[in-house]
Amino acid sequence: MDENKNNENKEGLYTNEIKEYLEKTQNKMMVEESLPAFWRNEEDTQTTENQGFHVVEDEDKIGDKTLADYLALPDDVRVELIDGVFYDMSAPRYDHARIITELLSELRDYVKKNNGPCCPFTAPADVQLDKDDKTVVQPDIFVVCDVTKINGARLFGAPDMVVEIVSPSNWRTDVEKKKKKYERAGVREYWMIFPEKLKITVCYFEGKEAPVDYTFHDKIPVRIWGGKCVIDFEEIYQVAKYFIDQNTK
Repeated sequence: MDENKNNENKEGLYTNEIKEYLEKTQNKMMVEESLPAFWRNEEDTQTTENQGFHVVEDEDKIGDKTLADYLALPDDVRVELIDGVFYDMSAPRYDHARIITELLSELRDYVKKNNGPCCPFTAPADVQLDKDDKTVVQPDIFVVCDVTKINGARLFGAPDMVVEIVSPSNWRTDVEKKKKKYERAGVREYWMIFPEKLKITVCYFEGKEAPVDYTFHDKIPVRIWGGKCVIDFEEIYQVAKYFIDQNTK
């Protein structure tokens, strides 16, 4: 089979919108790697389209907003600053909030039990990810093991671990843009949680390993702690199930 035929078969896995993006890029693997594995087939990708998900833009946005502009915003305006561009942050839904509460509790309990140096935090705590004035993010959950990087107002640099709850409104930001930002900044481990699909994708950047997909019925090791901390997501799911079901009816 010639190279063109190979490319045709490979691109046939994607929807038309993603095909157009692939045609614009020289490195086709860039998009394939950015998509969770359980969305890398025709049926799943089409489903996410129907739910309001969109493919990534064909190039990164660079804006002129700075930390000073971010700090000048009214208190009731929630945005993240990424590469000089403001991205709106809607209030978390109840299923998201329940998952965050339960997972944070599990992480805190592990640290407390083991008298560890790491500290788990939640939004709206600021993270000056790139140590510049162009990016300030507020991860849903993040873990910091070197607290000297916290200057009082915000974390200056990359957390050790980040967790984001992904929804149709922020899919592109969390799965593509922030995933790349976190990896480049030095985040060691990144969890993307998809309540609508009852899936979790774990990226262990420090180990340079391929992303691993889990379900809400799995036990998931926290790799920054050598897998000694294991999150039983079935327990979290049972607590959050009522709220998840309300959003998937």
